[in-house]
Amino acid sequence: MGSLFLVRLARRGLTPWWISLPLVIAALLVSKITWTDRPQLFTLALFPALLDLLLSGRPGFSRRLLVLPPLFLLWTNLHGGYLLGLVVVAIFAVESVLTNGRRGLPFAATAVACVAVSFVNPAPLELAGAAREDFLHPPRFLTEFLPPDVVTPAGALFAAFVMLVIATALLRGGSLREAMLLAPLLYLAFTAQRQMLFFCFAATAYLGARLTTLAPGGSRPGGSGTTRRTFELPAPVRMPVAIVLVIAALASTFGAPVHPDERAYPAGALDALRVDNGVLLNEYDWGGYLIFNLPERPVFIDGRYVPYLGGVLDDYRALVGLRPGWRDLLDKYKVRELLLRPERPLAVALREDGWRVRSSDQAGRWIVLARP
Repeated sequence: MGSLFLVRLARRGLTPWWISLPLVIAALLVSKITWTDRPQLFTLALFPALLDLLLSGRPGFSRRLLVLPPLFLLWTNLHGGYLLGLVVVAIFAVESVLTNGRRGLPFAATAVACVAVSFVNPAPLELAGAAREDFLHPPRFLTEFLPPDVVTPAGALFAAFVMLVIATALLRGGSLREAMLLAPLLYLAFTAQRQMLFFCFAATAYLGARLTTLAPGGSRPGGSGTTRRTFELPAPVRMPVAIVLVIAALASTFGAPVHPDERAYPAGALDALRVDNGVLLNEYDWGGYLIFNLPERPVFIDGRYVPYLGGVLDDYRALVGLRPGWRDLLDKYKVRELLLRPERPLAVALREDGWRVRSSDQAGRWIVLARP
């Protein structure tokens, strides 16, 4: 669904496909680093849908505004990314009031309604607090929370988006709304790699139209340039191309895996861990996998890092990194077993201390240790 609305954003202003398609593909590739089975996927789909609704609205009352409160009622119960959506709605509301005066008041009223319905969830204040922690104190030990790295494919594409936005704005100018929207999203993107996609999604909506005016035959917005010519496939070719695309889509659907790829997870350790021998200290990345496949065995930590902020998360990092006091932490939590990557400093140290190996992976991806 997110791809559909991203295409709509890129096609604003009748942008030709040979400009919009590369923009959409590039934006999706930037977002690929967050393509994991978790609730954030809902935000990846709803954020471009929200932008499409907002950018297609007109000053004054519009029926499209009535869609926003129900959208946020759904979003707020799916993922904490709805807070970013509220910020975007607030930006559009402020811009509408500044540029349209009283005609912008319906937009402002809708923004207030969206904020109100966002409290209809089990823990509104906790979600807001988690978002604040994400922004002010991101867990840098997670790759997706590191600042953008332009030597990676996603980082390089993000840098290209930034340069294109700046270059096209210098050549063709911009609007107050564009500046108010893209500037905070760019700042957010600089705080963590996982936030880069929001800037790229929003930039796609503006780059398509501006790049079109720079293409041969394009014209300035509002100008009297020549009529833009768009490339079209010859009529005899359209049907065969459509058939090939449909067949390719069906083939990709039937060829898609029906089971998750568990090669990166300790599937072979499950049997050894079914017997509860006490507190298990597990790898951060494997907590969710253990919860799903071994629900009878409590985990020490899992990917929902928010509940562990301020205590357990810091202690976990101190343990696996052999920071001062790590032995006291083992006793504090009464850890009896470990499921870690063998190269972890803690796993190496405890093997030297005599902890016995209950099970291990032949490929060296995981090891289960137990107190002697």
